[in-house]
Amino acid sequence: MPLTYSLDKPVLLHYNNYNFDFLNCERALVCSYLVAHGFPFQWFLSDSWGFFYRSHTDFSINKAGEAPAWMNSLQRVYGIEITMLREEDLRATAETAINEDEALFIFVDGWHVPWYYAFQSKHEMHALAVVDVDKENDCLRMTDFWPTVFTDWMDAGVIDTAYQAGDKLMVRLTRPDFHYSDELFRTQMINCHALMVGGESDGEWAGLSGLQKFRGDLVAMGDTAKEHIADWWEFLKPINDVRSGFYEFLYYLEQHEPKLYQQQIDPELLTAVNETVIAWYALRNGMLKAKMTDTYSQKRILAALDKVILLEEKCAELLAKTL
Repeated sequence: MPLTYSLDKPVLLHYNNYNFDFLNCERALVCSYLVAHGFPFQWFLSDSWGFFYRSHTDFSINKAGEAPAWMNSLQRVYGIEITMLREEDLRATAETAINEDEALFIFVDGWHVPWYYAFQSKHEMHALAVVDVDKENDCLRMTDFWPTVFTDWMDAGVIDTAYQAGDKLMVRLTRPDFHYSDELFRTQMINCHALMVGGESDGEWAGLSGLQKFRGDLVAMGDTAKEHIADWWEFLKPINDVRSGFYEFLYYLEQHEPKLYQQQIDPELLTAVNETVIAWYALRNGMLKAKMTDTYSQKRILAALDKVILLEEKCAELLAKTL
């Protein structure tokens, strides 16, 4: 039998050219799952930040060796228990999940997904949801929200090929249960502020410390930095995305929880976070333009990065007022 609820593409409250696709494949599915159970998805983004720098060829939104940050947020905010399944049988796992009325997220190689933009052109991880099973015809009903919406029946063998070619990872989520409390709000703001400020530990620089380390490496590399722009283009996208997520959360509070917003948050924070998103967007696009036109200028790139750093410092200072 199908799930008792439907997964629909989450609707953003704030939408512009800088953040239109900040919900990547897995986060979009998570948000749809929360909405399907009657809860606002924006609280899932309430500590959305992160910059962890290990070297100029290795930085991301997640601390090395830890599960993706979105998993921690789901557990902390919505009380969801997450079961990660590796190398399990896809068909059997999907049937069990559907029978227990739980959506199943699977991580596959997009090269093998017929409707996906990377089909037979690019190998990359992609997240899908299995929302129904047809054993008689050996079909799975799949849902995908990124970069375009897809919901339809697919041959289970096709999906299994994509699953086997990836990390052979599936994730099951228990039902969410959200209850606001002042303690929850404070905890999330403390978490987000800590991500903004960061520090150094075991060869990894986080937050503002990571940004300063990145800047120092850029200076040391000189013009040879342009050789890494293609990788940085990929690395910087999720970094901008999570900041767009925090902006969506603040915008949600302003629109739907005005009492909480007015009492606890400096009005300038919303503006500062939006300016930070735009600054990251400009840095990333400026790097790509420099590569494409062969006009790399260390001075221009450092100026763009310095703007990012100043705005991140401002965000940390303004958010500190809520603590």
